[in-house]
Amino acid sequence: MFSKVNVKNGRVELPKKKEIYRELREYLMKENAQGLAKHYVDQAIHDVYSILDSWRRRFEKGRSKFKPPLVRKGYVRVKTTLRKVLGKSVRITVKPREYITYSWDGSWFSERVEEMELTEPVIKEDKVYLVFRKELPTTTPPETVAFDSNLFSLDGYDGEKFITISLKQLYSLKYVMQMKRAKIQSIASKKLKGGRRLLMKYSHRERNRV
Repeated sequence: MFSKVNVKNGRVELPKKKEIYRELREYLMKENAQGLAKHYVDQAIHDVYSILDSWRRRFEKGRSKFKPPLVRKGYVRVKTTLRKVLGKSVRITVKPREYITYSWDGSWFSERVEEMELTEPVIKEDKVYLVFRKELPTTTPPETVAFDSNLFSLDGYDGEKFITISLKQLYSLKYVMQMKRAKIQSIASKKLKGGRRLLMKYSHRERNRV
């Protein structure tokens, strides 16, 4: 899959998921000698794309080399369709009609997660990570303010008066930095390493000024 990754003008072009999904899924199904549930194959493909996308962002910022990212420790992310919560335990489907169960009853965090929802457990070689989510209540704020973002200004209204914040200086800064970025990208296409360093420098400078 990594052999289909291309670099153009300092930008990484990943293969589209739809284009190679079927081919990749068929290959992984053949490699699935243990007969694990098919959902694990789908989750593995999803995780691979997430890892590649994270590597792509680091590479374009000059923080990573152009080589395949490696998963040093194996793990399995369990989709919600493969787990069933039973009280203070979770039953995970391994194969069709074959399950394993993990319980957090009596653990140090048991009382803290009583009103939370278990999402997708992550199983490693020696540990199980249980991820819980809590839905926050929706409330109506006592006071409101509305803002409208325009090209050169930020206009607000709090119910009594209007507020206008000029964005001309910010717009000028972004325009100038955009022109410099275009020149740097042309340099990066010829001198990839030096161009990435310049791009990082001016991106950092732009964020600070903004």
